[in-house]
Amino acid sequence: FRRVLFRSQQALDQAAFWNKYAGDVPDGGDAPVLGPITCAQILAGARKLKKKANGPDGLSGAMISLLPQPALIRAAQILNLFERRGTWPRALLEWRIVFLPKQKAGNVARLDEVRPICIGPTLYRVWASLRLDQMKPWLASFLGTHQAGGVGGPDVTTLLLTMELDKTSEAYPVALCLDYSKAFDSLD
Repeated sequence: FRRVLFRSQQALDQAAFWNKYAGDVPDGGDAPVLGPITCAQILAGARKLKKKANGPDGLSGAMISLLPQPALIRAAQILNLFERRGTWPRALLEWRIVFLPKQKAGNVARLDEVRPICIGPTLYRVWASLRLDQMKPWLASFLGTHQAGGVGGPDVTTLLLTMELDKTSEAYPVALCLDYSKAFDSLD
């Protein structure tokens, strides 16, 4: 692949890469073992989604949070089963794309005046939020001192200032900064 991409017959020297960048690649260690999902966790996750859009399944966080405890216990059992099997039912994989206008006032927005968002099934979003919260410390351990995203940490401006102070332009003549926050608001 590399040879085709870069039109080079030279083999990639991995040893040289690791000699130079080994200190910049953190070792995250083993993934934590997550316990089974409980009905209390589902209830807490559903309450966080109370004011969010309904999923394509027609459920809202408010609806799930009003379920009686036996139904929440069954939902936890079902989610635990999906995790053990490593598969999800097709209905929980269907997402809806919605185009939100960038400006609140005015007429019907043109295509360049909207930003797309994806809305997944509410039960899946409850599960994903719960598991992400549990995995954040481990996921963050993979980020170097000059990386952030999705798991808390410094903002892009702070990262750039830190990088400016920590990395010399002689040793690192090129830098790449990817900031996807509000990406659709800035693309035309």
